[in-house]
Amino acid sequence: MEGNSDRVQLQFNLTGRDTDGVNEVGIFLVDDESGYINGIAPGEAGYLDAALSQSQVVFSVLPGNQFPDLSFTRQFGIDGGQEFGFYLIQDSTTDMVRAELAAGSTPDNIFFGLTSANGEQFDPVQVSELGDNYYNLAWEDGYDGDFNDLVLSVQITETEPGFGTQLQGGQEGEIIDLRDQVTGMIPAVFGVNSDADYDNSFGFYVIDDSDGRIGGLLPGDSGYAEAAVRQRLDTNVGLPAGTLVAPFIIGDGTVEEFLAENPANQSSEDVMAYFAFIGANPDGVDHVRLLGDNTFGFEDKFGGGDRDYNDLVVQVNFI
Repeated sequence: MEGNSDRVQLQFNLTGRDTDGVNEVGIFLVDDESGYINGIAPGEAGYLDAALSQSQVVFSVLPGNQFPDLSFTRQFGIDGGQEFGFYLIQDSTTDMVRAELAAGSTPDNIFFGLTSANGEQFDPVQVSELGDNYYNLAWEDGYDGDFNDLVLSVQITETEPGFGTQLQGGQEGEIIDLRDQVTGMIPAVFGVNSDADYDNSFGFYVIDDSDGRIGGLLPGDSGYAEAAVRQRLDTNVGLPAGTLVAPFIIGDGTVEEFLAENPANQSSEDVMAYFAFIGANPDGVDHVRLLGDNTFGFEDKFGGGDRDYNDLVVQVNFI
């Protein structure tokens, strides 16, 4: 895509999906059209790690069309003239792949738009031009060659990004950033959809920084889950200006039940809390996915359950 030297806004729209998995698509910055990253060529050792270290998640995509009233769109800015490539993670997330790489394993469920970056020289995406700086990307997440597993459009737009979305798509990027507004409560309407057997609860809480810190506690520290849930926000009055806000889900229970029965968030108990920060989850699994701007999909079962992330879908609409 072409842009000037100033920052440009990219708008992504999901236009089709035909797969059983929950795939995630993102972009990563490269040095040139060949796809080099800091001198590492596509396909060379360390390329995956280098790509994900400077990546931006576009969105995860749920299978089927369970919630037809929801629109899955994303918008964010990049520097004009910056080269970038696309990747797709099959039935997992960027956060999980980063965790696997940090643990020393080499995941094999990542497909790059650059053929030379894929181990079997697999070309997983077909690109067609729809207009000036307007493209269609049709992805193949396996090897049946239908190229309809995930279809999205991308274009340069003049519109401003959605309110609160500045940090979304980055590392641990299911965060709402309200720091542009200084004081007061920001009214919001929470659209909620669910396809779950469990009776779940959800909420939002204020964090001190993009790492999820609450005071002296980081995700995974003893006491973090209880502190987060205890300071849950009253969404009936909106969300507080000047803050960073993160979501959580209580699987098959209420906030009150969690605080009474399992405030330490132990995996041996029935009622557990799951957060956007993997380190805060008792199973070390990603339980929250970014489905679009200010749109979050939750998995409500320990270990990731069926990993469909449609147990609760919450869309925050500021008014």
